[in-house]
This record gives sequence, structure tokens and C-alpha cells, in this order.
Amino acid sequence: MFRLRFKWYHFLSIGLASSAIGSVIFYLLRYKNESWVQPIFITLVMVGWGGTAYGVFPDAFSKRKKSSLHNVLKIICIAAWIGAACLNINYITDIEKVRQHRILTQQPSIVTTAKIISTEMRALKNGSRRYIHLQYIANGQPVFQEMPDDSMKFDYDETYKLRYSIEYPKMFELYK
Repeated sequence: MFRLRFKWYHFLSIGLASSAIGSVIFYLLRYKNESWVQPIFITLVMVGWGGTAYGVFPDAFSKRKKSSLHNVLKIICIAAWIGAACLNINYITDIEKVRQHRILTQQPSIVTTAKIISTEMRALKNGSRRYIHLQYIANGQPVFQEMPDDSMKFDYDETYKLRYSIEYPKMFELYK
């Protein structure tokens, strides 16, 4: 019978690949506001950095050792895993925002008007967050988008200026 055995370098390579794939998915597809992009990104990054941490510190999860040094190593491993995943998420989020701003300012874009068609308050664990739903016309087709409105500066049934990319019609910036 065939038995699959993973070595530390398997976990390291699979972990780094998983984190990279999740980061690329988020970087390239975040502007579409698809509901699956962010959970897949966070899951792949967390699993990826967890596998990487296991690949770098394989002895931290060994059941044979029970010394205090082993417990310190396990704490360091878990802290490195969480820290690397959080840094990865923050970094990719920042460069994705820079990419979106660069595309909207340096590549061909169109300024049009958008109408706020509804607002929504969503309950979160630590409060609530306001979202606005807007509609605009891009390439002759109506586009419906939603975006958070934490500052509550956009009002229902009002029209605002909106800049969208010709190449990526769902990538936009809304102006007051």
C-alpha cells in the first residue's frame, strides 16, 4: 500500500505557494467586489503561512518533546505564523489599493455620474458598518456596485461623480 509522507520542505513549499496564490487572487480580483475573493485570500494566506511555519519549525509540533523549551518554540512558531499572515494581508491590501489608484489615474478612464440606489447597515461583531449600493452606466451597460461608507458622506438617492477604468469597468472611485 502506498503511504504518503510529507517532509518539512513539502510543507514549506506548499505553504509559500498557497500564500502566493491567495495574494495574487486578491491583488488581481479585489476590485470586482466578489464575495468569494476576500475569504479565499485570507484562508489561503493563513493556511499557507501555517504550512510555512510548520515547515520551518517542524520540531515545534512534535509530540515527543514536552520540555519548556519546546513550549517556547511552539509559541514562537505560532506567533511567527500569525505575524507573517497579518503582514502579508496588510501588505497585499496596501499594494492593491495603490494598483487601483494607479490604474484610475494613469490609464484611460471615464468620468460619469453614479446614483446611490440604497443604503444598508450590516451588523458586525463589534458594531455595524454602513454600505451604499450605487448604479452607473459603463460601456452602455448598467453596473451595480456596493462599497462601505464609514464616514457616512454619501446620501441615498443622490448623484455623484464617478471615475471608472475603461479596461476594468468595475474598478471605480466615487467623488462627492
